[in-house]
Amino acid sequence: MKRKVTHVVKGPVDRGPTKREKEIAAHIVNGLMNHEIATRLTLSQKTVEAHRANLYRKLHVRNTAQLMQVALASGLVKMSGIRTA
Repeated sequence: MKRKVTHVVKGPVDRGPTKREKEIAAHIVNGLMNHEIATRLTLSQKTVEAHRANLYRKLHVRNTAQLMQVALASGLVKMSGIRTA
């Protein structure tokens, strides 16, 4: 006798970026590197790398340039948050 599939279990549902991920995105847009972000936020560099990877996945981007473009275009990061030289 064959079993009938009654429901499908998927992986965790992606929510939007977390508050911390938004904070990381703002620092990335400001040109900071992972180790600089880690120092400013008193996090390990590995934690910053994990947040960055989560942002890439959630925003469907593959590199920093795309991340910055999507973060600015979507309003995830506001222009006022960008420092100038």
